[in-house]
Amino acid sequence: MVDHIDSDQPPLIPEKFGLRFREHLISLEVTYETTEHPVPRIAVISGFALAHHGFLFWVTANHCLAELQKLHRSKKAHVGQVRWCDRFSNAAAQAIPTSIPEVLKYAIGREGPDVGVVVPRQNVQDLVAANENVVPLTLNQQVRDGFEHVGYCLVGLPHEALGAEVGESGDNWVTSWNGKIACITSHLEIPHDSTELPSPGQPDYMYGRIHLKGLIHDISGMSGGPVFAIGQRGSDWQYRLVGVQSAWFKNHQITCVAKIGHVEQMADRLCEHIQVGPQEDA
Repeated sequence: MVDHIDSDQPPLIPEKFGLRFREHLISLEVTYETTEHPVPRIAVISGFALAHHGFLFWVTANHCLAELQKLHRSKKAHVGQVRWCDRFSNAAAQAIPTSIPEVLKYAIGREGPDVGVVVPRQNVQDLVAANENVVPLTLNQQVRDGFEHVGYCLVGLPHEALGAEVGESGDNWVTSWNGKIACITSHLEIPHDSTELPSPGQPDYMYGRIHLKGLIHDISGMSGGPVFAIGQRGSDWQYRLVGVQSAWFKNHQITCVAKIGHVEQMADRLCEHIQVGPQEDA
């Protein structure tokens, strides 16, 4: 398992190859109003599909699930539509209605590492399985020792791609929904006297510098998106799953990535949890 991000230059990958990343993405989209802002707004959580032990999992950042639960419990917010959405493929977006309690019914997460895993209800799994535009990843595709890579890419949906407000039809929720790609380079040693960045030496995380190169102005909102290591053998490009986007320190252009190695353990625990029964407080 790679334990650091050590590329010095952003990978120069072919555009057609980069578009393959978005086949794995599924977003969770929520419209809501608050008493302070009584106009419908949208929250979009990036995540990716993972096939494991016969289940379809949706993997994201745990802090995104915590924010979702906070929104559901807030007495100052009214939640409107909630839906799973495939907005990253070339085909027309397919939306599947759901609710926050349904999403959180079979969910598990950790603050450290900042990874959240969800098993959608069965009809969602069936619909996704029938959708040729969504290709779940497997844990066999996680990066392992010996995989020679030239860099890393983060994929997700930044806030800058969202409309400020939601129209009555909901059709203009997202103004630009092609999977955005940010290149991550340079392994960074976090200074021990840093007051703004996380404590150094945390084994569950990797740190890297973001190179936006005009593709994205700000990666805020891409939490929960997958991070891939990019490798090349001759003319053949390959990629492996490295982690989940966690935190973004904009002033330093540094990103924090939760390692993917913890997902398998969490997915196995969730499978056991499903056999016992759902959470009572969702």
